[in-house]
Amino acid sequence: MRGQVAVEYLIIVGLVLMFLLPIWSYTTTVQQVSNEQLALAYADTTVNRIVDAVNIVAGQGPPARINVMVQIPNGVISTNLSGKTAQIRVRVGTGSTDVVAVANVNMTGIIPLESGTYTLQIDALMNGANITVVE
Repeated sequence: MRGQVAVEYLIIVGLVLMFLLPIWSYTTTVQQVSNEQLALAYADTTVNRIVDAVNIVAGQGPPARINVMVQIPNGVISTNLSGKTAQIRVRVGTGSTDVVAVANVNMTGIIPLESGTYTLQIDALMNGANITVVE
């Protein structure tokens, strides 16, 4: 009698696991995709805010200055300000993707790598703009 009850419990537990494991797998996959999309959205917003602010101060000329708050997402592999291009490379799945925005003028400075909220100071120069992190 005890053996039969134990086997019945094992069958019930097995059936429940067969039902729950696909649901758990699906929700894990959906969560991972959502996190990647959120990181890409933050990266896109960040580079666009930087480029918009650079274009504004460049249009005004020296000594114009703007402070911009940006959110650096998790999973950032590298950042780059090169010429007129602001780039953030974000880890997605097994690879990476670049989020890029192009300004009207050359930019110098840095975009932080660590995730978090930062205030960037953007100063107009004679031939572009300089970006620094405000402490």
